[in-house]
Formats: sequence, structure tokens, C-alpha cells
Amino acid sequence: MSVAHTSQRGATVAKLKVLRWLGIVCFTFAFVVTAYAQQPTTGFLGFGPNNCILNYVSAPTRIQRFNICTGQPVPDFNLNQLPDPRGIQQIQELPDGGALVSNLSVIARYNRDGSLIRIYDKAGEDCWTGLALEPDGRAFWASSSCNSNVTRFDLTLAPHMFGGGIGVSVSGNTVNFGIDLHCDVSIRPNALQVVWGTANTFMMTTMTSATCSGSPFNTHTGTGSGTINGQAGAQAEWTFVDNGQPGVAKDVAHILIRSASGETVLETSGKLIAGDVIAK
Repeated sequence: MSVAHTSQRGATVAKLKVLRWLGIVCFTFAFVVTAYAQQPTTGFLGFGPNNCILNYVSAPTRIQRFNICTGQPVPDFNLNQLPDPRGIQQIQELPDGGALVSNLSVIARYNRDGSLIRIYDKAGEDCWTGLALEPDGRAFWASSSCNSNVTRFDLTLAPHMFGGGIGVSVSGNTVNFGIDLHCDVSIRPNALQVVWGTANTFMMTTMTSATCSGSPFNTHTGTGSGTINGQAGAQAEWTFVDNGQPGVAKDVAHILIRSASGETVLETSGKLIAGDVIAK
């Protein structure tokens, strides 16, 4: 048998496999829609990591699911909110039971109970449609329907808040601060520096607690120990809120600092007069 004939035969077999797979998908989708969908279905939007769970949408925030390996429906994946009302474009299930949803202006990440926990985006992009998870589940690729671009997003990056700004203390002093704070104290480094008055400086050496909240995450609350003008034993408490960009007159900073003796040496609370804090 000639090499050319072998190559042609191999290509034909590959095409038949693709056609067979598409036939199975179309048959399954038709079966799901006619037998199980309780509302008009907008389309087939993706399989889960094991290629058994078929996801499809029947309402703006309702993702219905069907196990094609067992032939049984499984519980819906109900989203608590959708950032862009224009609708879901594609779904990509994640190994932890959550899901990624391409939502045109953003890509939204949900945990297993349907709560929005993070948003992925890139400047100037407003047409997110396709999604593909890398084999190890540590990153995904997203495509745009407005152009031919594809973008890689890392799923392993720990959420944190960073930035800085200027506020005013309760005594009227200008307060400058800079932050880079993770949501998990075990992830380092973490930084908080606060400068006020006549060259008073607090430098955090250890973050002792951290809580991130918001859906999606926009608030960091925590405590830490450090130094004031080089003297150890100082303690800090804070809450920073990212209310969008630009941060001026929108983002909020509450900072309370106590000396080693327990005396409150600085307290500021309110919207920034300069700067920006970013939750990411």
C-alpha cells in the first residue's frame, strides 16, 4: 500500500470519528431538550471535565445539566447573579465543582453553589465567548467573537488586594498608605505601610488575620503586627473596599493603628482623596 493511500485512509478515519462524535452530541442534545428541558433552551454550551455532563441554558441564570454517560439529568447549576445581562455564551466546568462562564464583557467564575467569586477580563475586550480549560486545570483560554484573539488566564493566582492612596485621619492629618495583601495569611509576602503626621511610619511585619468578602471579592479586612518608627509591638486593623475605578472618592479605607502600649495613634476611615485599591 502506498504512503499516499495510507495517509488518505487515515484522514478519512479521522473525519468519520469527528462526524460520529458530532452525531452523538446532536442526538443527545435533541433528547435533552425534548425530554427534560422545562423552559425554552438557548443552546448546547459545553461538557464537564469528565465529558459526561452536558451543560445547557434554559433561563438567564439557570444552567441545566444532563449526564450522557448514565442517561440521567443531574441538579441544575443556578447562578446567583450574572455580571452582563446580555447572557451566557459558553460554560466550562472546573475540577472543584465550580464553573467558568463567558459573559461577553467579562468571564465570571462561580463556586459549586453558584456564588460569583471572581471576574476575569482584559482591557479593551468586550466579546468573550469561547472557553477552554488546560488539561491540568490550572489555567484556561478565552476567545473573542469580535476578533481572532485568544487570552490565557491563570486560575492558580491567589486573590489579593493591592494599591494605595491618601486619606484623612479623624484628627485631620493626611494619611498615605500602600498595600499588597493576600486573602490567606499563609501566602506571602504581605505588605502594609502607613505614613502620617510628622514622618510617622507604620511598617507591617506579619499579617495575623485576613478575610476577603464581596461577590465578587472587593473587601479585605485584616489585622497585623509591625513597627512604628522602628519600634516593635505595634498593631494594625484595617478594612479596604474596592468600589471600582477610578478609586478617588469611591474606594474606602479604614485603618486603626495602636502602639505597643495599646494607645491608638492613628485612625482613618472614609473615601480616598487620591489613589486606588484593587481587588484581583
